[in-house]
Amino acid sequence: MSSDKPHLSSIVQQGWQKLCRLTSLYINTSVRLTVTSTPHCTKSVEASPECCQIKRHDGSIFGYLTIERVIESHDIRPLTTLKEMIESDLKTISEESVHSISSPGDSTRGLEKILQTSLEANNEGVLLLNTDGEIIHYNSQLIKMWNLEPLVKKDASAAELSDFTKSQLINSSLTIKGYSEKPERFSKNQKTDTLYLKDGRTIERTSLPVIEKEHTIGRVFSYRDITPERQTRQELEEKSNILDTIFDQTPIIMMLVDEKARIEKMNKPGAELSHFGSDSDLVGKLVGDILHCVNAYPNACGTTPNCRHCAIRQTLNRTIQSGTGEYKVEGTMQIKHGNANITRHVLISSATIQTSGERKYLLSIDDITERYLAEKSLIESENRFRNLFEYTPIAYQSLDKNGCILDINHEWSKLTGYSRENIIGQPFGKIFSNETKELFPVVFEKFANEGYINDLELALERKDGQLITALVTGRVQYDKEGNYLRSHCILLNFTERKQIQKELIQAKEKAEEATRIKSAFLANMSHEIRTPMNAILGYAEILNQSVTNPTHRDYLSSMQSSGKVLMNLINDVLDFSKIDAGKLDLKESPVDIRLLMKEIVDTFRLKASQKGVRLLIEISESTPRVLQLDELRLRQIMLNLISNALKFTDKGHIRIDVSTTNLGDTSSTILLRVEDTGIGIADKEQKKIFEAFEQIDNQDSKIYGGTGLGLAITHRLIKLMGGEIRLESKVNKGSTFSITLADITVVKDADEIVGQKKSNIDNRIQVGTSILIVDDNRANRKVTREFFGGSRVKISEAENGAHALEIMRQMEPQLIIIDLRMPGMSGFETARSIKNNPQWQDIPLIAYTASELTAEEKEQYPNLFKALLRKPIERKKFLQTVANCLPPVNEKNNLRLQHGNESASAISEENEHELLQKWNSMQRIRPRKMMKEFIEEITARTEIMHDPELKSYLQELEHAFHTFNIEKEETLFHAFPEIIARLKTEKL
Repeated sequence: MSSDKPHLSSIVQQGWQKLCRLTSLYINTSVRLTVTSTPHCTKSVEASPECCQIKRHDGSIFGYLTIERVIESHDIRPLTTLKEMIESDLKTISEESVHSISSPGDSTRGLEKILQTSLEANNEGVLLLNTDGEIIHYNSQLIKMWNLEPLVKKDASAAELSDFTKSQLINSSLTIKGYSEKPERFSKNQKTDTLYLKDGRTIERTSLPVIEKEHTIGRVFSYRDITPERQTRQELEEKSNILDTIFDQTPIIMMLVDEKARIEKMNKPGAELSHFGSDSDLVGKLVGDILHCVNAYPNACGTTPNCRHCAIRQTLNRTIQSGTGEYKVEGTMQIKHGNANITRHVLISSATIQTSGERKYLLSIDDITERYLAEKSLIESENRFRNLFEYTPIAYQSLDKNGCILDINHEWSKLTGYSRENIIGQPFGKIFSNETKELFPVVFEKFANEGYINDLELALERKDGQLITALVTGRVQYDKEGNYLRSHCILLNFTERKQIQKELIQAKEKAEEATRIKSAFLANMSHEIRTPMNAILGYAEILNQSVTNPTHRDYLSSMQSSGKVLMNLINDVLDFSKIDAGKLDLKESPVDIRLLMKEIVDTFRLKASQKGVRLLIEISESTPRVLQLDELRLRQIMLNLISNALKFTDKGHIRIDVSTTNLGDTSSTILLRVEDTGIGIADKEQKKIFEAFEQIDNQDSKIYGGTGLGLAITHRLIKLMGGEIRLESKVNKGSTFSITLADITVVKDADEIVGQKKSNIDNRIQVGTSILIVDDNRANRKVTREFFGGSRVKISEAENGAHALEIMRQMEPQLIIIDLRMPGMSGFETARSIKNNPQWQDIPLIAYTASELTAEEKEQYPNLFKALLRKPIERKKFLQTVANCLPPVNEKNNLRLQHGNESASAISEENEHELLQKWNSMQRIRPRKMMKEFIEEITARTEIMHDPELKSYLQELEHAFHTFNIEKEETLFHAFPEIIARLKTEKL
C-alpha cells in the first residue's frame, strides 16, 4: 500500500496494510491500495468500483482510495469497508489530533471488528491459518458447514477440530488444516480442490496465501458448498444427453435449420433416410438440396414460385412468422436417392427453438407413405364394404348406446318391411311383438354390459303386421376408454326353422317317451326276473357247498350255468339300454391286469378243453401290474370277445395278448388282442358286426345262439372308455379283435393297493352280530339267511317296512338289509323312517334290489344307505359287502369263537373231508378263481393251527400262485394230501 498522506498514524498505516492483505485474499487476487489526494480513476468516482472518496467528519474530501486491480466477478465490499475505516480514523484524528492517539489498541480492535464483520457477511466458510498451521480465525458459516458448534462451545483444540472434519470426509486426507497435518511452509500459489462429504455434499476449497513484504505469513481457506451447483450441472448434462439421444435415435428425419432453411444439424436416422450422406456432409446445405417438392426440383428450396406450395416452406414460414409454436403440414416430397429421386408422402412439423442470441427451427419430416397408402386403401375398402353391406343376403343393423338404430342394410328392410327413412333413430324394440316389447330394455342392458349376444330368439312384428321369428347375434364396439360406442347385429329369419324345430321337439318328446316306457318296461322285467333268479341261483350256490353226490352236483352246476346265461342275457339288454340312453357310468378302481386276465382265461379253459381248442395268453413284461380301470366293464368286454371266439372256433387256438405302448410314469396305452382260428367274417359283414341285434349271414342261430348284442355292447363300452376296437378277419381263417385304450393311469404302490386278505370271508363278520333282513319275498329272505350259514350271526326277518320298525322297537340290530321294492312302505321310506329316529340313525343300512335305480333314487341313496347289493349276487360278494359295512374284527379270535374248544394242534375230520373233496374236484382242471378260493379255504380252516411246516407250505403255495409259477404251484398242489395225512397223524 502506498500513500501521499504521510501524516497518518503508524497504527492506522498498519491497520490499512492488514486490511489490504485481507482484501486481496477476499477478492481472490493480489491488489495494491493507494490513498491519494487526487483521484487516479478515469471514470467518475461515484460510478467507479475502483475508486472511492475518503471524507472528513465535516464533509470535506480528505483524499481518494484507489485499487489498482479488480476482478469484475468479485464483490469489493472490503474496499468500502476500508473507506469507512479510514473515515472513522480521520474523525478520531480530528478530535484528538493526528499525533496523539490515546489507545492504539482501540484502533486495531476496530479494524479487527471491521474485518470480522466482513468475514461474517460472507456466504462462504473462511478459515485463517498462520505459518505454523494454527487457526487464527474462522467465521460462523464455517462452523455451520462443518457442524463444529458443539466443539466450539467446549473450546476444542485445532487438532480436535481437524479430526472432526476429517471424519466427515470421504477423501479424508484433505482436512481443514491444508494438505498435511504439520505443514513446514506454505505455497505462494492459489490452490483449489474438491472435498466429498459422507452426507453427500460436495465442497470446493480455495487456498490463498497471505503475503507481507514478499513473504507468506499465513493462508486463508475459503469453503463453498457447490452441491446444488454440481447437481444442477449434472442434471443439465443428463437432460442434454437424453435430448441428444432422442434426437439421434428418433427414426424420422430431424434437422436444425436457420431462417433460410439452411441445415445446421441433422440426426443420424435422418441422414440415413435422406440417402444424402453423413451429418457432416449435410451441414450448411439447404433443405431443398435433400428434400424438395415434386415441381421444385432441381431448384434449391425457396427459390422458385412453386415454393409457395412447398410443405416445408409452409411450415417454416408459419413458424418464423409466429415466433413460437408448432405447425404440421402433409405433402408429397422427393427424396434424393443416389442419382435418382423417389417420391414419398410426408408429414412435416416445425417448431421454434430460442437460443441466447438467435432463433433456430427444428424440422421433423416423417415418411407417412405407408399410412397414406393404407388410408387410401381403407377408403377403397370402406367403399367395397358399403356395397357388400348393402347387398349381403343377411340382415344387419347397428345400435347406439340407447338401443336406437343407427344403420341398416337392404336385407334388413326386406326382412322387416321398414325403410331406412322409417326406422333410423327409432329403438329396435319398436318392431318387437306385443308379447316381447317389454323385454327390450332388459335384453339390451344385458347386451350392452356383457358385450355380446349369441343366437337370441326374438319374436318381431313386420310393418305389415306379420309375426316372424329372428335369431339375433351381435357384438358391442367400445372406445379406447371401454365405453359403449355402438353395437353390430345380424338377424336371421328363423320362422320356418322354428316351425321345423317345434315339430322335431314334438318328435323328440315322443321318442323320449317311448324310450322312457321301454326303460320302465326293461327295469320292471329286470326286477321281476332277477327276484326269482336270486332265489334260484342263491339256493344252487348254497346246495353246491353241501351236496356231495356227483350227479346232484352236476344238476346244480347245470342249474347255475343256465341261470347265469339267463342273467347275462338280461344284463346285456339292460346294459344296451343304458348305453343307448347315455346313463351308463364308469367306476374306475385299481386293477391287477395280470390277475384279471388270468381269471378271465381260466373261466373258459374247461370249455376250450372240451372242444379241443388251445387257449393261449401272453402278457408282455412291460405291462404295468396295476392300472386304474373299470374292472367290471373290462371283464365284460373280454368275456364277450373270448366267448365269441370260443363259440365260433372248433379247432386250432384262441390267443389273448396284452401289451403296452407310450409307457410313462403316470399313464400308458394298453393294447388287448383276441385272435382265433374260427369261421371268420366276410368283408361285407364286418361293417355291421358291431350293430345291435345283427348276426352275420353264415351264422346259424340254432347252432351258435346269441342275440346279436354282445359285440354292440362291447363296441359302445370301449368308446365309453375312450378307446377303439378294430377287426381283421378272413372267412374260414379266423378273426382278430384289437382294442386300444389310451392314457390309462398307472397305479403306483401296487403291492399295497392290490393286497387282499387271505382269510375266509366268514371270519370277517363278528360272531353273534345281529342282522335284520327286510324283504317281502320269503324265498329271498331264506337265501339271504343261508348266506350267513357259516358266520353264526343272529338273523331277524321282517316281511315289510312296518314290520321292520315294529321289530326294531323290541331289539336294535347292528346291520339292516332292506329290499327296495316292497308293497306298502318301500325300502327308501323304511330307510328314511330309521334314519329319522336319533336312536337308530347310526345303524348301517344295505340296499338290496333287483331293479335299476331311478335318477331321484340315485340322489337319495348315498344319504340313506352304506352299500347297494343287486340281485342275484354270489355269496362271497354278498358277505364281503356285509363285512365292509360292519366294524373290523380280530379274525383269529373270531375263528376261535366259531371252533370253540377244537384242538389247536390238529385238523378236524370234517375239515379234512371237505378239503380233500375240494382237492379231488380240481384234479382235472383248476381255474384261476377256483385255485384262489382253495388256498383261501385252506388258510381259513387251518388258521388256529400253529404248525411251522403247514405255515411254510401255505406261504410257498400262495407265492407260486401270485407269481404265476405254474410248475411249482402244480408240485405243491399235488403234495396237499400228504400234508393232510401228517396233520391227521398228529391228531391221533
